Amino acid sequence: MRFYALLSIVIFPSILIIIFNALIYWTVTSSSRRVNAISTSADAATVARPNQKNTRDIFLLKHMSFIFVVFIVGWSPVYTLQIIQLNAQTPVWIIKFLQVLPVLTSIIMVVDLFIYNHELRQYLKEKIVKIFH
Repeated sequence: MRFYALLSIVIFPSILIIIFNALIYWTVTSSSRRVNAISTSADAATVARPNQKNTRDIFLLKHMSFIFVVFIVGWSPVYTLQIIQLNAQTPVWIIKFLQVLPVLTSIIMVVDLFIYNHELRQYLKEKIVKIFH
């Protein structure tokens, strides 16, 4: 039963995250290629390198990798420990530490949402200014 918990909480979501991130990355890179092609044809003096990755694409790939690693590091140790060992054999402090990791992962992802989502930050700033004025 513990294996199914690991499967449904870590493995399946990881596969879905990889699939959706690949689709997002593919869409962004194809959009970047279209924009680069239009800007290159509009300005003949500019020579674009087709093999050079756009900095936005690289930043997106790094950000998706960071979020994926945070997810895996936060959620998998608790359930992996439950599969490998019985809780009676593991020291209590290790179990408590591993139970804190999913909470930290959730906090990191929420903070990341606020940091990297410009529209959300702008919306919250407008609401806060409206409240205090």
